[in-house]
Amino acid sequence: MMTAKALAFSTLRGACKVLPGSVYRRLHARGIDPMYRALRSDHSYSIRHAGGRLWLPATDSSLNRDLLLRGSYEPDAVAAFLAALEPGMTVFDLGANIGYYSTAAAAAVGPAGQVYAFEPDPRNVEVLRRNCAQAHGAPINVIAAAVGEREGTSSLFVNPADSSINSLARANADVLGIQHAASPLTVPALTLDTFVRQEGSRQPDVIKMDVQGAEMLVLTGADEMLSRRPLKIFLEFWPFGLQQLGTQPIELLEFLIGKGFTLQPLGAGEEVPLTTPAAAASFVQRWNPRMAHARTWHTNFLAFN
Repeated sequence: MMTAKALAFSTLRGACKVLPGSVYRRLHARGIDPMYRALRSDHSYSIRHAGGRLWLPATDSSLNRDLLLRGSYEPDAVAAFLAALEPGMTVFDLGANIGYYSTAAAAAVGPAGQVYAFEPDPRNVEVLRRNCAQAHGAPINVIAAAVGEREGTSSLFVNPADSSINSLARANADVLGIQHAASPLTVPALTLDTFVRQEGSRQPDVIKMDVQGAEMLVLTGADEMLSRRPLKIFLEFWPFGLQQLGTQPIELLEFLIGKGFTLQPLGAGEEVPLTTPAAAASFVQRWNPRMAHARTWHTNFLAFN
């Protein structure tokens, strides 16, 4: 029999699913998030998903929270990602977390496709493997490693409360102030170019990258891959996180443009693609006030050549 607490949590989830997105965001900090934390249980929940079903630990992770309460996470970015996929494609998911993008990609590219899910956090990997094992469509290969500019090992700062903000920089893992990151974990590290050569995998057609500020490190280790045409890269653009790992925001945008990519902002309130360094500089200048005053401000880009 459902307990009163479980019934209240189920009611909260049902109410959040029907709220308009703007209302949900406005009420989130004022009441929804405290109620979520008070009513959730410690066990995992199962939700319907494009790739089948997902098992979700009820944690402070914004990904897990929004999936449990809303049934979706960053829907505009996910819709753009899925629209880029076709049967038979190869997809690399960097920072796969629990497999939200990986399992959706597997369903979209079908049995003739391939999906590679890269995730360094052992907690996430355990859930990721479970979700990938029951996904529909393409086989999903789970690689328990960080992706960067060199082979070997990396120090991963793990936030005990929110695994979605784990990072190679301590400040990034602490950014929400939920709970300080513990001492870093030593995790395997690889570069994309070496991975493809050694594993004999097909070159990716689409890459999704959410690596909490390490985007430039990943691209440095993917020089051969970046020359592939056509290639689409969906990436998070988080100015504060980039800076903690030695990259200025404009540097990342100019690097991709210099490699022949067009950058399409996703969800930043504008639709104009960036094709020149001057356009990238204008974009950064336009959003600089928000970047400077909100350490968590971020948006998403589609880079395509």
